[in-house]
Amino acid sequence: MFKPSQKSFIKPIAGEYSFGSANGGGSHGSILIYPLNDSSSLFRLDVSRGAPSYNSGAITGKMILNGENTYSFVKDNEGDMMNCNLFFKLDGDTLSISSLEEKFKCGFGYAVYPDGDYVLKDSVIPEFYMNGEGSIFYFKDVNF
Repeated sequence: MFKPSQKSFIKPIAGEYSFGSANGGGSHGSILIYPLNDSSSLFRLDVSRGAPSYNSGAITGKMILNGENTYSFVKDNEGDMMNCNLFFKLDGDTLSISSLEEKFKCGFGYAVYPDGDYVLKDSVIPEFYMNGEGSIFYFKDVNF
């Protein structure tokens, strides 16, 4: 069984990863990752479907280390109609995100999915994220 204290194969996960470009009109997304400790990190994920609808979505959560550079996020809240399971796999400078087929209701817009390969854009640990309305939230103040 995996033990978080076995650090020999764990690469710290932090920084900003992204895919696509908002300028090109296609689907795009970014994720900011703020490490909490050896076995968990906070994240802010923003994705957009792109043209022509530009449907989008965002979610903030806590990812938990499961194994070799593999993390998961699970939110199952029947009252909020949330049933969201995301899996994260770090391989070099690429973070692959996938959602479980039956559990992809993460509060995103129509036909918006976070699945894909996000490439490291900046390895600096982010201090805050900004929501769609422009409000700033500091990771150190976020509680999960």
